[in-house]
Amino acid sequence: MLLNEFVNELKKRLATTEINQVKADVLPFLNNSRELGIWSNDYFL
Repeated sequence: MLLNEFVNELKKRLATTEINQVKADVLPFLNNSRELGIWSNDYFL
């Protein structure tokens, strides 16, 4: 897979990821849940 193809597929996946589920999955590993406040699909894109 070429780099451009990989990046395009990654962007598609990040744009459609259920970010609230990701936050819920990560939350038990954090000391400060406010760190997740910035997380959004746009943030990762």
